[in-house]
Amino acid sequence: MTGPIVGLDGAFRMVRDAVDCAQSKSRLAPVTVIVPSRASGIDLRRYLARHANGGRGVLNVSTYTLGDLSSMLFEQTSGAQGRREVFPEAWRGAIRAELEQAPGMFAAVWDQPATARALARTCEVLDAVDVGSEQHRPLVAEVVRIYSGASARLSGSWFTLMDQATAAVAALSDPSAVARLGSVITFALPEAGTPLASRLLEALRQTLPLQEVRLETDASVLDKARVVTAPDSDEECREIARQIVERLRQGVDGNRIGVFWGSSTPYRVLLNKHLSDAGVAVNGPGGRELADTALVRGVLAFLALDAVAIDPHGVLDIIADGVLSWRDGTLPSSAQCERLFASERADEPAEPRRVVGFVDIEDDSSEHEGVDVELLSTSAKQHSVFDSYIEVVAATLASLAQAKSWRDVSISLLELVDEHFQPIEAVQSDEAVGARAQLIAIITSLRFLDGIAGRPTIETVRESVGGAVIGLVSRTGSIGAGVSLGPLESGVGRDLDEVFIVGLAEGITPSRQREDPLIPDDVRSLWGLPVLAERVERQRQLFLSVAATASGPLTLTAPRGDLRGAGGRELSRWLSSIADSAKIEIGSHHAGIAIGTPGGLSLPTTMEIWRLRAALGTVAAPPMQLISLAQTLRRDRRRGGFTRFTGNLAPVAHLITVADNTISATSLEDWVSSPYFYFLRHILGIRPRNLREEGIEPDALDLGNITHRALELFTLDVLAGVEGAPSRQALIRITREVFGAAEKETWLGHLWRRHQKRVLRELEQWWKHEVEDSGWHPFSAEASFGPRNDDTSTSIPFTLDDDSELWFHGKIDRVDHLPDGSIRVIDYKTGGSKKYEALAEESPTANGHFYQLPVYGIYARDQSVKRVEPGPGPEPVRMTYDFLSANTSLGYPLTDAVIATFRTDVSLVIASIRAGVFPPKSASGSFATFTELVGTDQLDELWPRLAGRPELINVARFWPEEQA
Repeated sequence: MTGPIVGLDGAFRMVRDAVDCAQSKSRLAPVTVIVPSRASGIDLRRYLARHANGGRGVLNVSTYTLGDLSSMLFEQTSGAQGRREVFPEAWRGAIRAELEQAPGMFAAVWDQPATARALARTCEVLDAVDVGSEQHRPLVAEVVRIYSGASARLSGSWFTLMDQATAAVAALSDPSAVARLGSVITFALPEAGTPLASRLLEALRQTLPLQEVRLETDASVLDKARVVTAPDSDEECREIARQIVERLRQGVDGNRIGVFWGSSTPYRVLLNKHLSDAGVAVNGPGGRELADTALVRGVLAFLALDAVAIDPHGVLDIIADGVLSWRDGTLPSSAQCERLFASERADEPAEPRRVVGFVDIEDDSSEHEGVDVELLSTSAKQHSVFDSYIEVVAATLASLAQAKSWRDVSISLLELVDEHFQPIEAVQSDEAVGARAQLIAIITSLRFLDGIAGRPTIETVRESVGGAVIGLVSRTGSIGAGVSLGPLESGVGRDLDEVFIVGLAEGITPSRQREDPLIPDDVRSLWGLPVLAERVERQRQLFLSVAATASGPLTLTAPRGDLRGAGGRELSRWLSSIADSAKIEIGSHHAGIAIGTPGGLSLPTTMEIWRLRAALGTVAAPPMQLISLAQTLRRDRRRGGFTRFTGNLAPVAHLITVADNTISATSLEDWVSSPYFYFLRHILGIRPRNLREEGIEPDALDLGNITHRALELFTLDVLAGVEGAPSRQALIRITREVFGAAEKETWLGHLWRRHQKRVLRELEQWWKHEVEDSGWHPFSAEASFGPRNDDTSTSIPFTLDDDSELWFHGKIDRVDHLPDGSIRVIDYKTGGSKKYEALAEESPTANGHFYQLPVYGIYARDQSVKRVEPGPGPEPVRMTYDFLSANTSLGYPLTDAVIATFRTDVSLVIASIRAGVFPPKSASGSFATFTELVGTDQLDELWPRLAGRPELINVARFWPEEQA
């Protein structure tokens, strides 16, 4: 029985009266109400609990959507036993197998993931109709062939929605099934539903005395609406958040408010964000899809790695997402892993930069030079762990690629997630837990693809997991608790006081509808599927049905512009009947701030202002402290004021303790290179991510490491007395072995052999100069000293001008003890010598820029004093840089004058660090990335303005050429 078309309040009362009538003889008489959505069913049951049976509540009243009713009826039939519902990936798998066997017209694209996805969507549409055996145009016939083949693969142990609906309709002929339904009422169902839903509804009409309650859905439901337009979708959602907060303050219950959209993009994300920022509880689709979660991104990226040649940068990206956690070992941190592959730029391309660090920075311990007396640094250990993990990753992917069945794939994937993506307790959130559960369920379901999806490959596995997570959105909150969010379909038949419908602009709602290229409209009409015009009209009816659910205010919003483009948007054609007086135009919140009159229907707000309001209990604007600080920063940098914004940390200098522990010579050079960047790197621990790309040939850093390692091993063999060690042939052999061990898969053979020949030629020249001509008197190789406060410490103290002590650590490439009793300290350089030309006995630090040679010389001298019997004094010491490429050396002896100059320069640097003096200055070499990030021109303009400040007069002598 079809009832009259009524408003929402009248519809609820009609259902109440129908339930009371059905249960007039027995309050346990079964009643079934068919509702448009599950949320509508919950609202209806709550309404009946308050108003039916004289307000005493109801029993044995069930609410179902047509889909849920179809499923319930099907489960009661014998045909449901032992059968599994077809899920989207089963369709895609069956279609892939069908295309692989007979691609037909899709031969050129059969193996593309998009092809299987498009055909799967079409097959789900065709599953709702009887395609018959008529002759069709070639493309349609091909689609029907693939659909029929895929359906045949799924027959038997699977059931489709068509199978379910057919069985449900047949079940209505069973009196016991009809009796269990009792009195059946339909509530607010759309005029035109899906073909399968319409089929079941028609069967109910023919079988039962159906009482239908229909909602009024003509344009008159918009008479009470007001229209609000905003500059773009973001401002639109921000305005809705403000209005909802105002309603909540006025005492409106959040569960009596609903916000609905015709297009989930971008409103699902924006509404979740702005309402969450405002502290408003919501229920509905969450702000992020499953594919956007870190865990799923990590697993998909893991599956995209090449098992034959694992790209370490791909693994680094997964580690950086914070979800990769190795079950069987402990990986270095993300920052440590990145540093293993960081390419630091230097003025001399072939010189490997020495890495320095401070003892008091615990997480930077890998950067201390010379701490490991066994010559295996922390960095090398971390690299070893990382390399071992890469091998495990390769083995995991290889095992997955060898899976012969989808069951094996499912087991391997579950093991992969368990081994490489262990839950990290410190970062577990409800979203992360839910994402993990969803992913595990998807992976587990893959085992059911055996027999329908063909033999798995690593590509189809990746495609299956990736396709399964697309579009999956977890729910936020519980239905009935908090503001309701959702698509228009979820808003029909709701019991709400206030309704917002967003995105009512052309192209969004109504959305742009296009004819399906695989099933044109003339074919759809033959099969009883809605054509283009009917789909648009259904969307309009859905919009009006949602608008009719508002018992109170109805707000319709639309963006005037596009977040992604410069073009404007037209108001939806569906709002043409609304008077202009009911339309409100709000301006941009940010533009309003700029002119001092923020736009909006209520006070403007952001997440920060919501927090301030809650803390202060007032709607007054907060103090503009940040803007004031920004103005001070710009003024100080423009006028050259030496303040905290330009490197003056004197007020907090007592917190800077790096000089209280061991320190390396190269870190002092870093301060002279750029005090500000020294502060960023060595005190704050900031390092720009600068990943090395694996090239086709060794780069300067590779060649420098190879050369240093070859000379180190050669010298150690000589010191150990290895037979035949002090020979040219031994040096060549060791160099070739080191080259072989360092070879990378990306290097082209002829290129790295060319570099090997050049390095061998340079080392042969070094051999002739060092061993044959000068004699060979090595005493130590890679001699390390430091750190302080160690029972075995060899760190040396050095007294500064203020009588304080400074302790050095470092590592010396080679120390020679010559027959005449003198000592020679050698530091190898594989680059050019140009930047060291200013070094001389008269200028041992090159005006304060280089400190390695004096530090190494003092250490070698002090060690010789400890080693020999007391005598007239320490042996003479000479420190040199050996430039291997140029076959030259540069150095000077360690004299009292050299030490005095060194003491003066080091004292000034340390005093400046301890005083908190870190003026900004551009720099090259290892600080080039910092300079580029901050801006070379800005830095070059700022330092001349600061150079004349009284606090910087003393240190300005380090950079005389850069002063104004």
